[in-house]
Amino acid sequence: MLWELFSILPLLLNMHLVSSSCRHENNFGVYFIYCTQLSNLEEIDTIPFNSSMIRIFIDNSNITLTRSHNLVDKRLKELQITASSISVIERDFLINFQELDRITIRDSEIQKIETFPSLIKLDSLIFQRNKMSSLPQDFVRELRRLNIMFLTNSEIDLKHLPQYMFRDVPLICLRLSGNGIMSVKPNTFATLKSLVELKLNNNSISVLPVGVFQDLEALTDLNLNDNRLISLRKDTFGGLRNLNYLTLSNNYLTHIESNWFDELPSLTVLHLNSNRIKSFELSAPLLKSLYLSQNFLTHLRDDFIDAPSLRLLDISHNSLNHVANNAFKGLRQLETLNLESNKISRLVYKHLSNLISLTLSDNKITNLTTIEFNRLQHLQSLNLSNNNIVTLPMLAFHKLFSLQELDLHNTRLTEIKPSMFAGLENLKSLNLSGNKLLKITPGTFKGVKGLKILNLGDIYVKKFNFNAFSELQHLKVLNLEYNKFTYLPVGLFANMKLNYLSLKGNAVKQLERNVFKNQTEMEELDLRHTKVENLDFVEEMHNLRFLLLENTKYGDLKIIRFINQTFRKVNEGYWDSWCSDFECKGK
Repeated sequence: MLWELFSILPLLLNMHLVSSSCRHENNFGVYFIYCTQLSNLEEIDTIPFNSSMIRIFIDNSNITLTRSHNLVDKRLKELQITASSISVIERDFLINFQELDRITIRDSEIQKIETFPSLIKLDSLIFQRNKMSSLPQDFVRELRRLNIMFLTNSEIDLKHLPQYMFRDVPLICLRLSGNGIMSVKPNTFATLKSLVELKLNNNSISVLPVGVFQDLEALTDLNLNDNRLISLRKDTFGGLRNLNYLTLSNNYLTHIESNWFDELPSLTVLHLNSNRIKSFELSAPLLKSLYLSQNFLTHLRDDFIDAPSLRLLDISHNSLNHVANNAFKGLRQLETLNLESNKISRLVYKHLSNLISLTLSDNKITNLTTIEFNRLQHLQSLNLSNNNIVTLPMLAFHKLFSLQELDLHNTRLTEIKPSMFAGLENLKSLNLSGNKLLKITPGTFKGVKGLKILNLGDIYVKKFNFNAFSELQHLKVLNLEYNKFTYLPVGLFANMKLNYLSLKGNAVKQLERNVFKNQTEMEELDLRHTKVENLDFVEEMHNLRFLLLENTKYGDLKIIRFINQTFRKVNEGYWDSWCSDFECKGK
């Protein structure tokens, strides 16, 4: 008898494993079922008859969606299937679930889909990253409550979208990205008068038929990124009277004609990045943001754009070598101008009195006298990094009264004269890193007493005068990494209360306690890649939280103790004084 019991035990265990492939949860009247490794829907355990709402999640299974006795007459609200193999989705399976409001199938293989029946409450249909052998052209025609449909990144023959594919389906959001679509018919999107968002990105569309968007009167967002569009027409976007956002990046457009967007009176954001645009004309009265980076533009002529409401203009990563004096005429509302990575050597700003941010990094600027800053009285951020400036003329920035950020890193500067930044009373951040300054002369920072962030990394300084930073009483962040100094003089930080200091990559060995006297607000100290031999000065920094000690003599220590603080290693290079023994274990 005992032997017989042992003989059937494996069978009993196996039965238990099969039944336990589904986990049930009753959460305030909503019944959740989580199943994995199903071979058919009959393996789902019996569901309480009085369950008011059921949501089923199936993962890693091999199933057929046919009529199931276990699920008949149940109030199924949501069905989600992931990473599974589905032989068929039958119409008769779905027709029983009139309470169903969401279907999601992801990362699965579907051999056959039948046309969906009328599901009066189905709101969302999500198909993402599936392999499907075929798809009925009218498979959603009866879904008269469907608002959201994603059919994206599917391995399916969907190269040519048929006409009236979504006829009378009340879609609000339609995403057809990543399906290899090559063409759309003039009436593919006909009757979609409620559609607000349409994404056709990551396909292979080369031509947009005239009138293809004619019925999309509510559309505000159209994404055609990463297709094969070569040209457009004035009537391409006919009907899109309410479109705000248009993305045409990563196509093959070689030029932009001024009338292409005449049918888009509400257009506010236009993305044209990463095309092959060599010539450009545009008229868009309400346009606020225009992105033209990574194209083939070589010059900007006078009045090249008619966009009086424009606030942001990005023409970075082109080949601009000439900008006409009146190129920006009419752009009086422009606040952000990005001209990074071009070939600009001179620039005149006659019409940009409201400009707040200007980026000129990675250009051919050698002399700042060829860049007129006089009319930029509202400019707050100026980036001139990675140019070949070498010398700064005196008072080069003195009329930039509103300037808060100035980036001059890697501009081959060899000297900063005293009072060079005089007049920049609102300057908060200054980056001089990557220049061969060799020394910081006392008085260099006279006139910028409000400075909070200063980057002097990699400027070849061998030593600092004790009063090099005497004017910087409000400085909070100081970067001195990768210089040539071996010690720091007492008094260097006397007039400031730093939060962050980096000495990374210097050959400093001994740091006197008095150097850090009164640094009671220091929160992070970076000593990585230094030869520091003592850490007793840390006791002067009562609020220090982080010590960075990678590649120092202390790099192997798990705990570093001081009189009032204990630092524990939390990861490679970081020691934390707020971390208790219990919290730091396992980090």
